[in-house]
Amino acid sequence: MMRYLPILIAIMLAIYCITDLAQTEPVRVNLMPKWMWFVAIVVLPFVGPVAWLVFGRGSFGGGGGGGDPRDQAPDNDPEFLRRL
Repeated sequence: MMRYLPILIAIMLAIYCITDLAQTEPVRVNLMPKWMWFVAIVVLPFVGPVAWLVFGRGSFGGGGGGGDPRDQAPDNDPEFLRRL
């Protein structure tokens, strides 16, 4: 059973990364187009998924109120609070 564990981990990681890639908007993908990330994730078992997680995903909405204003909660928007 232990010899199959790395294969199982690689498959699960690839499924997670492909799902994440499919749900990511094209403007938030870094370095390569989405189709190239898909090929990298499928062809390179551990390297592709780890590269997607580290380099491919955009780092948007990571705190501090930056990013897309639609991603902010209303109570973080000063304009919304002024209108109350």
